[in-house]
Amino acid sequence: MHELPVGEIRLLTFAVISVILLGALVIYAVDRWRRRPPIDQRSLANEQLSQFRAWYEQGELTREEYETIRSRLSQRLRRELDLPERPAAVPEPPPSPTPPEKSPPETQIRPG
Repeated sequence: MHELPVGEIRLLTFAVISVILLGALVIYAVDRWRRRPPIDQRSLANEQLSQFRAWYEQGELTREEYETIRSRLSQRLRRELDLPERPAAVPEPPPSPTPPEKSPPETQIRPG
């Protein structure tokens, strides 16, 4: 029986490990590619959102209508892209009223 030198054993071991890692990488890439949504589904919601934005900017939609449509399309895009849902929007606090201007303190000095 013929024994392999240590250098050849290391080389063969490195080659086998490299082939296994390369195979795992190929499997991962194919699985990721297979799970992504088709391009036309992803772009459809984007195109619709762009069209609704244009209509809003032209005045054909009210702000409320546009915001409703935008939130629904955003939810659909998030589901299609496997992104986590956004938490419910926290309403912004109303702007604080401007404080009345304070008059300068009374100094008992009268203009001359």
